[in-house]
Amino acid sequence: MCCGLVGGVLGVGLGWGLSLAVVRYLGVDLGAGYFQTTQGTVALPLLDTLLFAGFGVVATLLGGLSPALQTGQMALHQRLRAGTEEAGLQFANKAHWVGLLLCGVAAVCLFIPPYGNIPVGGYLAVAFGLFGGIAMIGVVVRALIRPPTQLREVADLAKSRLASTPNLLAVGLSGVVASFALVVAMHVMIYSFRHSLDQWLTQVLPAPLYVKLNNASIPVFPDAFQKKVAELPGVDLVEFWGQQAIVLDPKRPAVELIARPISVQAAAQRLPMTGNTIDEPKVGTLPVWVSEPMTDLYGLQAGSTLELQLDQGVRVPTTVMGVWRDYTRQHGAIVLPKAELLEQFNVQFKDTQGAIWPQQNIPVKDMVARIEQAANTSPIAEKIDFAEPGEIRQLSLDIFDRSFAVTYLLEIAAVVIGLFGVGTTFSAMALQRKREFALLGAMGASPRWVLKLIAREALIASLVAALVGLTIGLAFAAILIFVVNPQSFHWTMEWFTPWRDLCLMVSVLVAMSTATVTLALRDKLGTRLVEQLKEDWA
Repeated sequence: MCCGLVGGVLGVGLGWGLSLAVVRYLGVDLGAGYFQTTQGTVALPLLDTLLFAGFGVVATLLGGLSPALQTGQMALHQRLRAGTEEAGLQFANKAHWVGLLLCGVAAVCLFIPPYGNIPVGGYLAVAFGLFGGIAMIGVVVRALIRPPTQLREVADLAKSRLASTPNLLAVGLSGVVASFALVVAMHVMIYSFRHSLDQWLTQVLPAPLYVKLNNASIPVFPDAFQKKVAELPGVDLVEFWGQQAIVLDPKRPAVELIARPISVQAAAQRLPMTGNTIDEPKVGTLPVWVSEPMTDLYGLQAGSTLELQLDQGVRVPTTVMGVWRDYTRQHGAIVLPKAELLEQFNVQFKDTQGAIWPQQNIPVKDMVARIEQAANTSPIAEKIDFAEPGEIRQLSLDIFDRSFAVTYLLEIAAVVIGLFGVGTTFSAMALQRKREFALLGAMGASPRWVLKLIAREALIASLVAALVGLTIGLAFAAILIFVVNPQSFHWTMEWFTPWRDLCLMVSVLVAMSTATVTLALRDKLGTRLVEQLKEDWA
């Protein structure tokens, strides 16, 4: 209990100090660059402080309860001997059954519907899956690290030593396994999200040039200007569109209506469609395409009907032709065909954006100059912003990278915490193995040879930890991508595996774990062999 209390207090203090440093040097937006000021305060509520400190106490009590009960059943002379730690963890021999049960519970939790926008089932699945995966580390250690039949090399002796203490090794590796699994899950999710966003931008920005107004006093492109741009020499195609908000449910935020030149046949080329689509709208209805949030928030899908009540009491019956992916409007969007909306219902939105396709032999810079010249005689002169798709794409990805920059810091912190756990556990094991090291020294082994043995043990153990953490992390990434993200933000993404990054992360983890354990145990190899050999009290 005292260890847990000290750990909880230190954890709260270090966490609060880290939060102060992050807010001071990165700002209240964690380096994303959304707010001009970097001034901010970090609150430390008393209830939260006691709660987090209490986690340390509870974790310590639960972690020491079973070994204490198991050790209490041993004879007194066995408890006094060093090296009985593995015997005190015999209960862990059957922990894999508990792990399988927890993993089964995690799988069932995936079917729990979200509570509002909170993916309760996904979070529970991650929690139970993490506990279940850690509980199964012991059986993985027994399966991967088997005692060799003969001791011919240092690696054989290292494997023999680790194979004799699988439960103790599992306890030592649980911290780095948990942290590495969460790091892998977050990295794969962010990597998949970024590549999905990149592909989405490529599809929704097909034109070589985009225009929008930069002055609020003139919020619309005049029809005369649109016609003039369409008649410019070198213009192959011009599209202008506008949007307005509409409230479909008073309890929910407004949905964005987008009226743009689009047809049923060209919808798949203009919009990143997901799922099934239909070819013809119902008689007397307008074909529309809804974004993914509309399916979760309003239950719409391909073939559904929806009546839109626009300004001045105009009611527009519509048929949903398909669902498209949209990463910019979390509360939903509906795309309507601009020409049909005007022809059938005499409704025209104010056009605020446009896209221009120059002919193949016309450079984009020349087209910009021609459009500016056409605007000189209109009220929107010098009020137009131009952008190429590459600029929009780069700006969007830069915003994405800034938004998730802090997660990389958290990933590093998680791995460091796991490494501290490994180093501490192996240091404690070294204190229990002083007589073993002394005996090896008395048999002629040099401290360098013993250190080499320890490095081999650390290498094998860290490889097992990396393998288990990678497996659990990929499973968690699937939960984040296919369950948590759609239920939280109502959009989907594709799965992309960053194999190069994962291989690099595994290599760094193995190298850092091996170095941490080796350096932690280097000072434990004393030279007073006789005194250490006398430490046998039974």
